[in-house]
Amino acid sequence: MRRPISRRDFLKISGLGLGALALNPFRPNDYDAVLEAFSSPKRLPQFPGSEIIGRVVVPDVDIRNRPTNDPGLNSSLGTVGADTLVEWG
Repeated sequence: MRRPISRRDFLKISGLGLGALALNPFRPNDYDAVLEAFSSPKRLPQFPGSEIIGRVVVPDVDIRNRPTNDPGLNSSLGTVGADTLVEWG
């Protein structure tokens, strides 16, 4: 069973951690490469140019050639995954 940490033990451990941070030499060149990867802007995908846009919110939506549920009148063109933008018109 674990014993609870006392205030004195907490201060010892935190003092060791702060001492290690204080003695660690700061090298800005090492951190610049890491920060640049997070701060550089990412290129976004091309947004659809249609006036009316729909978004698929459920997985695997069936795209059909006609808006009817009769399987004899329409055929499946494919499926669209969730979070996909669909152009109308």
